[in-house]
Amino acid sequence: DDTINQLYRIIPVEESVNRILRNLCGLYSKAPNRKFEVKNTKIDDAYKNGDINTSFKYAHKIAKLCNTALVMPVVRDGKIEIDIFPPDLFRIETDPKDYRKIIELWIPINIPDAAGNPVYTFKVWTAETYRLVDAEGRLIGKVEPNKYGIIPACILQFNQSRTDFYGGGMWELLFATLDDNKLCFLANNDVVYSAFSVWIATNFGKENIKIAPNRLLKVDKVTSGEGFEIAPSLESVAGNGVFPNIDELRDRRYKSALRKMGLPESLVSANPGLAPSGVAMQIDRMELLEIRSEDAGTFTKFENDFYP
Repeated sequence: DDTINQLYRIIPVEESVNRILRNLCGLYSKAPNRKFEVKNTKIDDAYKNGDINTSFKYAHKIAKLCNTALVMPVVRDGKIEIDIFPPDLFRIETDPKDYRKIIELWIPINIPDAAGNPVYTFKVWTAETYRLVDAEGRLIGKVEPNKYGIIPACILQFNQSRTDFYGGGMWELLFATLDDNKLCFLANNDVVYSAFSVWIATNFGKENIKIAPNRLLKVDKVTSGEGFEIAPSLESVAGNGVFPNIDELRDRRYKSALRKMGLPESLVSANPGLAPSGVAMQIDRMELLEIRSEDAGTFTKFENDFYP
């Protein structure tokens, strides 16, 4: 029941995580110049009205963090929207002979009943049918034909597994965030408990002693080595703060983790010690540019898969 054990595994919502993903996932900062095989104004309008670039930018971050994201265009109130699902919000069945070929897609839905209790159902798509089932897999309503002729969703994945769609992701970022969370807790704990003193009243018996504003500890029947109680005393004890040491360790560990993820020194450190020249900055960002180049290849394939 120790506090640190209760809080250690809580993943914080931290600005640095968003910053890391924002720097790693910069492909759609400017809209790409798409060339469709057949000129079609409806496709152009659909991409524009659905705000595809913004959606793909978000999908890039989700897939980079989790390795896999499901991108699904939907129509709501007559308008095209793009739903982005991380791996925990969809399940797929693949062809036994081709794990890349999806033959069935399950999308979970959680809708509370009249009493507020969650009711779980699933939308289930195949290339031929669409149906709604309950949490036990029982059919709700009737099986409808899939008017699209394909499963209307596309997988964006960076590190392609030879077995399934659910592995991979930026575990190093997760571990670095957990480690930073632990050190942040220790630093804050140190500030709280070393910033004020604790009064210790020794051998005051039942005397009602009040010392403000901090806490008072009463300790009775304290004896010397010969067994006699020592004289009553009142003293103030303060902790020795080590906040600067913990904060320095926290900063050093997190910067090391960010560098391992490919972020340049100029982004990680406030004073990277680089010569203020364009060549130095370009060399510093070489690994980041290589990551973006690899992502561009992945997205080219994804856009070709998404177009149908």
